[in-house]
Amino acid sequence: MPNKNTQKSNIKQAATKLFAENGYLETNLWNIASASKISKGGIYHHYLKKEDILFDILNDFLDQLLGNIELELKNIEGNQAKLEYIISRHILISADHMNKAKVLVRHSYCLPSKKFQIIAKKEKKYYQIVYDVISEFLGKGISKEKLTAITFSLWGICNWTYVWYDPQKALAPENVAEIFKKVFIDGAKKAVT
Repeated sequence: MPNKNTQKSNIKQAATKLFAENGYLETNLWNIASASKISKGGIYHHYLKKEDILFDILNDFLDQLLGNIELELKNIEGNQAKLEYIISRHILISADHMNKAKVLVRHSYCLPSKKFQIIAKKEKKYYQIVYDVISEFLGKGISKEKLTAITFSLWGICNWTYVWYDPQKALAPENVAEIFKKVFIDGAKKAVT
């Protein structure tokens, strides 16, 4: 008999795939039970509501994105190297967890307010880390408004990869990261000149 952690992991994995492919609102607990090969009662042993599964998926993914990024960045010399690291790291994590990335971008708004605020706080923390690195890279004299637009440009480039990227058919994630680094870094420099 599978242990509780394995069951919970199976539920999250099945739900992530269903939410990504069919949508959160279109997926019910019966679908998740069937896909995870766990009874609906077994799901209730781990989660009281579908929103709890969504929250768990998004919370785990943001914890992966945040990880030890601040400490990792402290060990990197040079502002451009830090920015390149952030881009590579984000693409590699997202490529390994494409469905979670898709669910975050498309379905976090389905959470009730209190849970959404927890997710939004983690997203804001991640955004602020990226914002600060871009700010250091571009230097003084850039307006807050322009820096915000540039940061959200990177956010968009990295987060919308799920729309077109298929790791089975497309470039390796490392190649995608190299393209994104060149496009973004060259573009960001031109945007402030």
